[in-house]
This record gives sequence, C-alpha cells and structure tokens, in this order.
Amino acid sequence: IKASDGSLIGVYGVGLNPHGIAYDGENIWVGNSGSGNVSKLLASDGSLLDTITVGLQPESVVFDGKSIWVSNRNQNTISRLAIH
Repeated sequence: IKASDGSLIGVYGVGLNPHGIAYDGENIWVGNSGSGNVSKLLASDGSLLDTITVGLQPESVVFDGKSIWVSNRNQNTISRLAIH
C-alpha cells in the first residue's frame, strides 16, 4: 500500500497468489488463488482478521454494498460472504 506521495506504507501477507481485491468500507478482502481462500484484513492497519475457504482458484472479489462475492474459476461457482 502506498501513500498519496508514493511512499510505501506497508506490505501484508495474504496467502498464495493474491488475485482480486475489494473494500467494504471497513475491511480489505483478497482472493488467494493458490490456496482457495479469501483473506479479510482490517483496512486501517492491515491486520489479518479472518481466512475463509471458498474453493479452488478464487479470482474476482467484489463488494455489492451488502456482501462480498467471489468467483471460483475451476469450480464454475461464485461464493457470497457476509461482511461482518
């Protein structure tokens, strides 16, 4: 994550092959295509809050205003996650 002036603020581990990211107003959600999980991080400091298994190769991660949606390429499915 970089500040507006381009300086590096922090680097956060989120699992294997991070792919897809969404912000729900409080948390950052990142799909991990190598592990089949979605990581939930507190946006204010990057601390890992939860790891949710969603299936093989989660790709896009989208917030619709109520839920997080994750597409799973190898399973031809989508997962819906509650944000709180």
